[in-house]
Amino acid sequence: MSLSLDNLYPLLLALGLGLLIGIERERLKGEGTNRKFAGIRTFTIASLLGYISMSSGSLILFALAVCVVSIFCILGYQFNKDKDPGLTTEISLVLTCFLGGMSLINMSVTASVGVALAFLLRIKPHIHYFVKQTLSETELDHLLLFVVILLGIFPFVPDVYLGPYSAFNPKKILTLMLVMMSISSASYILIRLFGERYGVIAAGFASGFISSTSTVFELAKKVSSNTISWHMGLMALSLSSISSLISIIVVISIFGYEHLDNVLMPFCLGFLFLSLSALYFMKASLQSAHEQVPIKISGVFNLVDAAKFALMVTLITFLAAASYDWLGRYSLPLTILVSGLIDVHAATASILSMVHSHRVEIDDASLLILSALSMNNLFKCFLATSGGIGRFAWQAYSVLLGFTAVIWLTFYLVLWA
Repeated sequence: MSLSLDNLYPLLLALGLGLLIGIERERLKGEGTNRKFAGIRTFTIASLLGYISMSSGSLILFALAVCVVSIFCILGYQFNKDKDPGLTTEISLVLTCFLGGMSLINMSVTASVGVALAFLLRIKPHIHYFVKQTLSETELDHLLLFVVILLGIFPFVPDVYLGPYSAFNPKKILTLMLVMMSISSASYILIRLFGERYGVIAAGFASGFISSTSTVFELAKKVSSNTISWHMGLMALSLSSISSLISIIVVISIFGYEHLDNVLMPFCLGFLFLSLSALYFMKASLQSAHEQVPIKISGVFNLVDAAKFALMVTLITFLAAASYDWLGRYSLPLTILVSGLIDVHAATASILSMVHSHRVEIDDASLLILSALSMNNLFKCFLATSGGIGRFAWQAYSVLLGFTAVIWLTFYLVLWA
């Protein structure tokens, strides 16, 4: 077999993955008679063995190479099981040999799996700490249930609009549930891992993915009780509004990127406005002597919260569709505005569900989404006064109403351009 670019790139990939995984294992191997099984040379040779055997064109030879590596792994485990009863290194070595051969078949998949393997091996202490120290038993059960829903149920759910007024799409609703569970869980993990160090900075951004509205209410209480400073609270408010805006974009994307056309520029400038506000208040908050107290949010992969969100989306969609049919199209904005007070993400999903059921035009959907977001911002202004009308409340008005003004001004400037 002549060496050309077509087989040189797979060779370099096999060599690179063997070195990458081997370097990670070499750090834990140790030295002398007590050293562990396999290191940088062994992993590199195993990967190259897989490449050479596959490049011969014989699957039997490739299978034989993998079997030979497996036999050596079994023998190595027998000699080292008293010192290291784990099988991670042995299984990784077999997989590395397999990846060396697979580099000739699918380079992108091989590279992805190889990098993922190296990353997984590297973060072992963090994984163990997270599972044993960070996650509770209930949260672990929720995680397992999430995986069951994602892999065992989601692929078989029909993507059709069902029920009265075609208000219910099982596939879209379950997709929203899984996405919101993932986002909220990532936020929760962020706080659990970094909350003590970054406090309100991390918690303010993370909690906005779950409920920016409840975040504003809690911030107002913390500022009122002098637990955090007012500028620290405003920084967290700005960050939670940013993450809430990102969540809205994610929800819109689930229903189709074409729905982003009319709101993308307003959202971008709104994001810029909130980012500048957060930076402005962050500078003052970092100089504050107040302790950074994290914001309380729900646990990881919380199925109950996700189910409530799905039920809210379905209920709002049903009420909006029913009011449309009973009272005409002019009742729809009122329904959406009221629902925006409760949850702007659910209101957005409901609007887009009605677009797919041909009750709302895409251009009208943009207006309704911005209206729901504006109503939600007004409600946040009201919640900001729950701790009293002080400096925090007035500055919160300026951030939230300024954000609302920016998105509407940008929307109409783009519309008139």
